[in-house]
Amino acid sequence: MLLPEVIKIIYTDFSMKIQSKVTGVVLGVFFMLFLTSAQAFADIYVNSSSGNDTTGDGSSSTPYKTFHKGYTEASDGDTLYLTGTFDWSSADETGDVSVSGYTVAKSLTLDGDSPSTTIFQADSTPYTADRRIFTFSSGKTITVKDMTIQYGMGRSDYVASAIDSTATLTMLNTIIYKNDNNARFGSAAVRINNPGTITLNNSTFDSNGVGVTSPYPGYTGALEIRNSSGNTVTNTTFYNNYAQYNGALWNYYATTTVTNCTFLNNRGSTSGSDIHNWYGTLYLKNSILADKIGAANYVHGGGTTIDGGYNIIETISGASFTNGVNGNIIGDQASLNISS
Repeated sequence: MLLPEVIKIIYTDFSMKIQSKVTGVVLGVFFMLFLTSAQAFADIYVNSSSGNDTTGDGSSSTPYKTFHKGYTEASDGDTLYLTGTFDWSSADETGDVSVSGYTVAKSLTLDGDSPSTTIFQADSTPYTADRRIFTFSSGKTITVKDMTIQYGMGRSDYVASAIDSTATLTMLNTIIYKNDNNARFGSAAVRINNPGTITLNNSTFDSNGVGVTSPYPGYTGALEIRNSSGNTVTNTTFYNNYAQYNGALWNYYATTTVTNCTFLNNRGSTSGSDIHNWYGTLYLKNSILADKIGAANYVHGGGTTIDGGYNIIETISGASFTNGVNGNIIGDQASLNISS
């Protein structure tokens, strides 16, 4: 018969062993979960000239060749470092389809070398494609930087010609060049639609909408923001964009802040050549809207316009900017002397 003290010692020893094992299992599970959550995102390198989809491993020394291969190997949170020209009309590139181009349904950073050395295009020549370059899916966070996106084409109403996004999109140091839509209500080169947003910085929209041959050069030329809040456009140039209604920026039931931007030589035949704020909320500060072709530089179509001051606007329709107030200069500027 065991004495009470002996029973107590055996029980205590047994309990400590059980507790130790349980604690070890819990800690092991926690550690595995920690490793999974803290797993580093991958850097994937793609070079359209020197890469190889068969022998490459996506490293900087042995990159993949095609965007499709790099995208296929990527997971949410990864960065694709992209060098060269990625042409959807090339036999090497697959994954893109008519109208929508390449659909990006992952949260990624698409990082080019520079706008002159990293180029995405829907065809090798402008105005010949039957698709845009990218469609960005809702629920994803996507950054596009240091590249040129060109030669996309929309050929029907409400279709964007370069990028259509419902994602949370950031664009940095990107040139959007010679994308067109020849349908009467064709959307802009870049269209942002609810629930998507855009943060645009240090970029250029150049000559979108100018090459079409039909009597309807799209509804909006450069950038269209629809039913979306929290958008910012900063340090960006809109030059020589054209559409039947809104030449450069159409802010449609959206909330957008435009700061330190230049709008020059844009054309909107019916509505605004530079900015048409249609029942949205638009904050404009320290920007230049000049040398329009067609309708007024700034057109207020309802909603709210907030004057942040220090703007140069040559022509206005329906908005309350006053020459000399808040540092604004309003009216024709014969000696503006914008640098080429």
